[in-house]
Amino acid sequence: TRLVIDFPKTNLPAANVSVNQETASRAPSDSASPAPVAMAAGRRESGTPAKTLTKVEVQRGESEATVVIFGDGQFSYDARLINQSRLIVDLAKVASSLRFPVLSVDHPLLKQIRIGHHSDKIRLVFDLPKPASYSVQAESDRLAVRLTPLA
Repeated sequence: TRLVIDFPKTNLPAANVSVNQETASRAPSDSASPAPVAMAAGRRESGTPAKTLTKVEVQRGESEATVVIFGDGQFSYDARLINQSRLIVDLAKVASSLRFPVLSVDHPLLKQIRIGHHSDKIRLVFDLPKPASYSVQAESDRLAVRLTPLA
């Protein structure tokens, strides 16, 4: 017996993020569009599931920070705030090729990112020096996590 459920394809907007591999771009922020406190977690379009987290890059703006998480396919993820001081992003069924456990960011909205390796997931913990709003945009091989000040 086989059950097939066909969901309509959801077109997610592309993340408006420019990332340089070695240094983060200091482009001016677009503060005209408010970021939601959270978006639905684990959204996925049809595509190859990610198996490896390959790179984490940070784009710093004056009033926002965007963390771009790269992989070898599409991430299945869960994102949630804990105590307004930490944002947790779990990447299901993914290993990591990254060699560092902590990425120091030193931005007014993001102090550092801790990367934890678990048997069934990779957990990224964003340490927030003050409460912030966040949004997550998924693309074919990356997630863009945008942090903005609370209104």
